[in-house]
Amino acid sequence: MKSLHTSFALGDIALPNRIVMAPMTRSRVSGNGALGALNASYYAQRASAGLIISEAMVVAPEGRGYLFTPGLHTEEQIDGCKIVVNAVHDAGGIIIAQLWHVGRVAHSSVLPNGSAPLGPTSDPVEDLYVFGLDDAGRPGKVHVTPPRAMTDAEIERVVQQFSAAAANARRAGFDGVEILAANGYLFDQFLNGVVNRREGRYGGSSVTTRCALVLETVEAIRAAVGDSFVLGVRLSPFGNFNKIPDDPATSETFLYLASKLAGRTDYVHFNDEPVSIGHLNQSSVENAGEDAAVRGFKRMIPDEFLNDFRRFYPGTVIACGGLTGETAQSMLDNGAADLFAFGVPFIANPDLPARLRDDLPLADPRTEFFYGGGEEGYSDYPAYAPPVADAVESIDREAPQVLAAARSLIDSFSRHDVQAYFDGFSSDATFMFYYVDKPLLSRSEYRDEWSEWERKDGFRVLECRSENQHVQLLDGGHAIFMHDVETDVQYQGEQSTRLERETIVFKRDRAGWIAVHEHLSLHPKEAAA
Repeated sequence: MKSLHTSFALGDIALPNRIVMAPMTRSRVSGNGALGALNASYYAQRASAGLIISEAMVVAPEGRGYLFTPGLHTEEQIDGCKIVVNAVHDAGGIIIAQLWHVGRVAHSSVLPNGSAPLGPTSDPVEDLYVFGLDDAGRPGKVHVTPPRAMTDAEIERVVQQFSAAAANARRAGFDGVEILAANGYLFDQFLNGVVNRREGRYGGSSVTTRCALVLETVEAIRAAVGDSFVLGVRLSPFGNFNKIPDDPATSETFLYLASKLAGRTDYVHFNDEPVSIGHLNQSSVENAGEDAAVRGFKRMIPDEFLNDFRRFYPGTVIACGGLTGETAQSMLDNGAADLFAFGVPFIANPDLPARLRDDLPLADPRTEFFYGGGEEGYSDYPAYAPPVADAVESIDREAPQVLAAARSLIDSFSRHDVQAYFDGFSSDATFMFYYVDKPLLSRSEYRDEWSEWERKDGFRVLECRSENQHVQLLDGGHAIFMHDVETDVQYQGEQSTRLERETIVFKRDRAGWIAVHEHLSLHPKEAAA
């Protein structure tokens, strides 16, 4: 029997389970739009998801809609994405970049030179607020600026911007990309025949022209990244988020789109709720504290439409919106979807797959920290902590695993098996050695130092002996290993023996325990001598 916790093949990628972390804007990015170490920690903590879809990242400055959101169109932003991707991969996770252009849903304060937002037409949007700068330059809720109708050339430029951003995502190491064509943003505006009152190649009068922007973007991205790179599209038919009106042609539009996306994309991702909780948004923050917003809304997409869509689109379908473990399993059982995305539940439950699998209680998020700020309410939520009696059993089970990981490191070091030794550390592991005058801030930095010792000084480990081994388990999936180590080395043509005390910090990931920090000091006996 299929379950949420069975593996699934998405394109060429084997997902360990069917639970997806939905894209969520959290507004914790600096003014340059580059992700960083804080974001890397947040995503890596949630790497037990079968798949992570990143928060939306704008493809160009004119596609931005909110303060403190990331982009994927500069070298600095690509470098920031690499930090996040490496952290997720080191934790055993899989992550896809969501690509974004907000269209008319923006305020001029966040756009280049205070320009107007771009949209299918110049029709203003009433009573819609976004996160921008007020007249005094203070961050806060501001009413969207009336849009300017795009020219065909500007629409074609958007296609190329998405294509370039997808190529940037591949350079950064992402496992795929998702086009955000949902939630009332640019692509959704073109798909909606009521909003899209323009004429011509991208006009709203026919299903083919309404869908042209999405389909041209899919083709351009495929040409840029190839067939093996995962490509998905997020849609929200029947949704009204960001003032998207009801459209009598919704079924016609999206079933036509289904037939054209078949064979061109790896998946379609449905966001099925009137207020986008799967994709957290500044406009919904005032509702986010209500139980309905945290727990989900009634479904908007009719079952009949989903059944029809799957007839036209045989690829993978991701469902999102107000799901519980039970409702997701029911949808899997009846064939409505293949993968299931959870948004808000992942905020306070970084270990959500384990909690769903083991029927553990879910923590509630602190809604006042949904947007903006630092670690608080973002990367400080712990994994589930069992009651004391269960914790003792957990210690009895996990301490030997940490010890085995440590002994594997010691063994590879003793054999001077350099590759195996360094494979035991995460890429962002840090190192402090008493004989090196500065910390080494990555595995590659340590590897370079090691190579220099070998090249210049003929360094080689001959044998090491470990005793007084101790393991201490910490909260948040970390553990400390300490021991005394006596090492015979060859250095500058001479053999010598060093007596040292070593502390290694391990972090639990999907594959087991991996070292993330090593501290080496002289043994007190040596220091006293």
